[in-house]
Amino acid sequence: MLKHAKHLDAVTDQKDGLPRQQALELIDRLEQEASDCKQLIQYNEAVQARQKQEFENAKAASVKMIQDAEERLAQTRRVLTEKVAQLAELEG
Repeated sequence: MLKHAKHLDAVTDQKDGLPRQQALELIDRLEQEASDCKQLIQYNEAVQARQKQEFENAKAASVKMIQDAEERLAQTRRVLTEKVAQLAELEG
């Protein structure tokens, strides 16, 4: 009985050999594509993390630049107010 089962299995392998081989090759290709996609996802996630950090750094630098500009503007207003007062005193 076992011999008969092995024989039938061998006949099936011979009969379905080509489609089975094609299926195995397709599985291999799909596994490779899945692996490639995983690597691409990892790469894209790393790029996204780097870009997010660069954005946060640029945002912080922009905030600092605005604060510095506001401080310079306030200082210029104070100096201008003093100079206007001095001019009024000299004219007055």
